[in-house]
Amino acid sequence: MKKIIAGITLMACVCTVALLGNMNPGSVSAENDYDLSDKEPLVKILTCSDYQLWTSDWKDNWAVLQPQLREICNGAYGAGFTDPDFFLYGGDFSCLNSVDDSNTGKSQVVGIIQDTWSSITDENSLILQGNHDPAGTDGLAETGAYEFDDYIIYMLNEDDYPSKQAEESSFSLVQTTAWTLEDYLYECIDRGETRPIFIASHTGLHYDIDRLDGNNQYAYILCDAINEVSKELDVIFLFGHNHSSGDEQVGGSINFFAKGDMLDICHEDSISNKSGTPTEINFTYLNYGYIGGFGDLYNNATEIPPADILTVSRFEIYDDVIKVDRYSKNGHEENYTEFIPREHWYKPTPEPVATQVPQTNVVTASPVPQSFVQPQPAPETVKESFKIKASKKTVKAGRKVTVKVVKSGIDGKAKWSVSKGSKLVKLSKKTGNSIKVTCRKKGKAVIKASCGKYSAKVTIKIK
Repeated sequence: MKKIIAGITLMACVCTVALLGNMNPGSVSAENDYDLSDKEPLVKILTCSDYQLWTSDWKDNWAVLQPQLREICNGAYGAGFTDPDFFLYGGDFSCLNSVDDSNTGKSQVVGIIQDTWSSITDENSLILQGNHDPAGTDGLAETGAYEFDDYIIYMLNEDDYPSKQAEESSFSLVQTTAWTLEDYLYECIDRGETRPIFIASHTGLHYDIDRLDGNNQYAYILCDAINEVSKELDVIFLFGHNHSSGDEQVGGSINFFAKGDMLDICHEDSISNKSGTPTEINFTYLNYGYIGGFGDLYNNATEIPPADILTVSRFEIYDDVIKVDRYSKNGHEENYTEFIPREHWYKPTPEPVATQVPQTNVVTASPVPQSFVQPQPAPETVKESFKIKASKKTVKAGRKVTVKVVKSGIDGKAKWSVSKGSKLVKLSKKTGNSIKVTCRKKGKAVIKASCGKYSAKVTIKIK
């Protein structure tokens, strides 16, 4: 495992359900769209989150949780999910907030998972921090990118992207987390990355009307950082956390939003307005699979369908598609199978096939006289030019500006720098013909691009 600490529209037959004015995606038929019967997946990933259930006296209900998880795992194994290659846990091992309680829950979850699937060990697992997992919980992965042969997982721990509608002081925390993630994703674009990238977060991006905190009020900052770059990458955002509210905005205990769907993203005014900001997403958005309780804080069942299906999930990665299956104690929940097309997967160029013609009864042709070739005029010289343009030249602090090179007759990628105001802005990358400039503080910044002997500048005023 190479570790870097750096911090769809679906095809035909998409069914949509209107719910409180929001768009919920439907399922795509496996038989009609993808025939995977004779194919082996490159890798199989097991996911789940939120091992939580209260007792009547506000303690962790281990007596219910342990047999319940065993039933779910046995249901998955009995339905044919027998050999996962990797395990990703999406946070929260306890209802409480102590290291001891979180470690107790973790030992139960990991023990049951490894008892069910001998292929899963500590070495092929990643454990994410949830809002009930203190930083000292055993075995938590650090925030950042973890690169594997066929996929990438970018971990976003609770300490770096908290779940609560936090005070303004957390703005800079979420912004820094978003910048670091965005920088990494731009690096992926620069190197021509084709592996799917799973962004593993405990906290979601959407506003949940049933939660008093609504999820993080700065979720839009993280969404903005992901959304633009996802046009050039295959990104899947995984979340947990919202099992104790019904989560009607996204549709119960199993949910899936495809690339191109509208998602109500949480922002500073979401609590007062009781709504998120409808945003078209360029990535896939779904939960890991809840394994504890689903309903309200007091364990009352929700009426939002599916209201009571607790699951683990399987992600099968193929060359051109990712298949998502959900498994409950009853086995494979076939109605919730989804497919995520891989739009940026590597397609090798086929070698040309030479066809040999049998040389029988070949009549020797007479020599062909050479014909006179009329001289062609020299190609017209293209005038060289090099300019840069900014999408906006005046912008508020905290916003982003796209700066592009407009050139002709010049080969190569531009190199970018800040010739004035380097502390005011942050560049998404140092090379390329288009970059994002994050405007951090008030003032004027001069952005410079150069390519060989050519260079150009643009001034951005930050209010």
